[in-house]
Amino acid sequence: MMENEDITSSYITTCVLNAFLSYTAVMLNCLTIYALTELSSLPRPLKTLLLSLAVSDLGVGLMVQPSYIASLVMEMEHKTENNPAYNITYKLYVFTVNLFGFASFFGVTF
Repeated sequence: MMENEDITSSYITTCVLNAFLSYTAVMLNCLTIYALTELSSLPRPLKTLLLSLAVSDLGVGLMVQPSYIASLVMEMEHKTENNPAYNITYKLYVFTVNLFGFASFFGVTF
């Protein structure tokens, strides 16, 4: 019983931390995108790189972290077996992690 309580408390801590960081990522990346579009003193390649990173980080804050939180909540409630909502949420999480992770990686690489 104690092990289940430890897992639940770590899930709750992870959810709260991800919710805070998701909000922070969205707000600060929106501010960054706005500032970069208004700023004309940066060289074009650097501006493009920073914009692509800000957009991919914005996607993480809007898509990846909320879907991760949703899947953790479903796991805490033990609603994972034969649950189509959990399957869709988890697949969305995995897809968006890969999408935005590769976008950031290839943005920096190119």
